Amino acid sequence: MLVSLSAYAAAKKFLGGGDAFPDLVPDVRAEKASAPELVSYPQKTDLILLTDRPPQLETPLRYFTTDLTPNDAFFVRWHLSGVPTSVDTRNFDSK
Repeated sequence: MLVSLSAYAAAKKFLGGGDAFPDLVPDVRAEKASAPELVSYPQKTDLILLTDRPPQLETPLRYFTTDLTPNDAFFVRWHLSGVPTSVDTRNFDSK
């Protein structure tokens, strides 16, 4: 996209600076930055919601200021519909 915008700017300057294609280049300054949706999940802090079914949660950027990401802020990826939030050790079969 950056190359396309650069080529557009060069062509616009070369062709006289007219705004012949105003809809091709969006004014990114006019777009308001929206904050990502944060959600709570069992045993986790608030994480960025990417998809809710299956759950995919992303670590917020504020946790990347240090070398280690806390366990409760670590991302969540799950490919099945049901997510286990606890394990019953009495019925757990280790075979």
